[in-house]
Amino acid sequence: EGSDSLEVAASEGATVNDPYYDMQWGLQSMNVPEAWENGAKCEQKIGVAVLDSGFVVDHEDLRGVIPDGAPYNSYYASKGNTDPNVLADVAPTFDEGNPSLASPEHGMHVAGIIAAQANNGIGTAGVSYNAQLIPIRVFNYGANGNYGATSASLQKAFDYVIEKQDTYNIRVLNMSIGSKVNELRANDVVLKKMDEVYAKGIVVVCSGGNGTGTAIPPFINYP
Repeated sequence: EGSDSLEVAASEGATVNDPYYDMQWGLQSMNVPEAWENGAKCEQKIGVAVLDSGFVVDHEDLRGVIPDGAPYNSYYASKGNTDPNVLADVAPTFDEGNPSLASPEHGMHVAGIIAAQANNGIGTAGVSYNAQLIPIRVFNYGANGNYGATSASLQKAFDYVIEKQDTYNIRVLNMSIGSKVNELRANDVVLKKMDEVYAKGIVVVCSGGNGTGTAIPPFINYP
């Protein structure tokens, strides 16, 4: 299991035995197997900070990709907790009556795309199967009942990434979130934080679009 058991074919790059890999046409269209062949040679795992809804950290296809102590909940203060490592992210079910048990399905989807374990005979293969994930929950219920991230939760998450950059070798920050509304803008605090981590050598990846309800284009998807 893991990268050590990858079979390398000279013309096609690395091959894997994950049962749903043949359905992952995106990996093959991007020539990811060729990148895997080189990625397996990396001596130090690259850290990818995932700012999202959190995810089930002991999922069978994500085991081993989360370093000890990495999960972080940027909503802990607003929930009255005093320990930032108290995670609701491991809750596998959706509980509308308890914001601390908000559904992690979106974060699970994103985490699997990034770093689902390859060649373990389970599920799918992540684009960067040899990376390590730093899950950071930025979603929660707001006062209006809407579920999502805020500029405050994102700011705390960015600060955490900066603090832990060297600890987890964080080189990429992923935010598969966005909206046409200006709530996340908040005097451009999010943009300033994005610039701050970028200046430290961390690539920031944002979603290209998102659900917009009845909105009619064109509009700006932020961030």
